Amino acid sequence: PARATAFRAGDVLDVVVHWSRAAGGPVETIRVHRREDECSELSVRFIGLSEKDQDAIRARVFAGLRDLRQRGLL
Repeated sequence: PARATAFRAGDVLDVVVHWSRAAGGPVETIRVHRREDECSELSVRFIGLSEKDQDAIRARVFAGLRDLRQRGLL
């Protein structure tokens, strides 16, 4: 099997986020949480993203977290 990429705080990655429209660009890794299944969950900070796009992404993330909590998955 292929070895997983090791992410570290401070790494800069290119990402694309899709919701009703796409936004993307470079992000800086703030925190890495290694899971038991050998995947990683990343906390990131977008670099140079408009305030409007930042707000839209935050709203989408928090709505998803609320949904997971309501379903008892968090």
